[in-house]
Amino acid sequence: MVYRNTFAIAIAVTLTGCGLSNNPVQTKFYASCEDHSKIAEGVDWSTAETITVSYEDRTFSSALIEMEQGKPYILRIENTEDFPHWFRAVDFFRDSAITKTLYNNQESSSKCLEGLALAASDVAEVHLVPSTINNYEFEDSPFVVPALGELLWNSDTGYIVVR
Repeated sequence: MVYRNTFAIAIAVTLTGCGLSNNPVQTKFYASCEDHSKIAEGVDWSTAETITVSYEDRTFSSALIEMEQGKPYILRIENTEDFPHWFRAVDFFRDSAITKTLYNNQESSSKCLEGLALAASDVAEVHLVPSTINNYEFEDSPFVVPALGELLWNSDTGYIVVR
């Protein structure tokens, strides 16, 4: 098992082009990013609901996240394990107004995310407002191609429902 995990991490770092310590906030790999900032204008962040997702025994603590379009949220992702994890939600992040991203209380300037890489015991927060009613998938995978995560990483998945 240790060899499989080590091999998967080595491949993940090679294929994603970012190590955990160098770039934990993974920006979209393509140049364009739709601007949804208008939906977040005038939002009262004191009313934002915090939704926490953590990793327990290599699975998400919650496999279903429900949100409302136009409402502010703080999505808090906690890696409580001694092993790296990812929170990849490319389509959901693409369809949200991201106003702030914090990684271990350090702010990132990126407003165009594809996912977050969390080293052991790290915490990330994404302050966002969903702009589109839809159902989205999120996964614990270092790979851009979801099938690779399922094949090589045994990635856990969950769903975000925006009403």
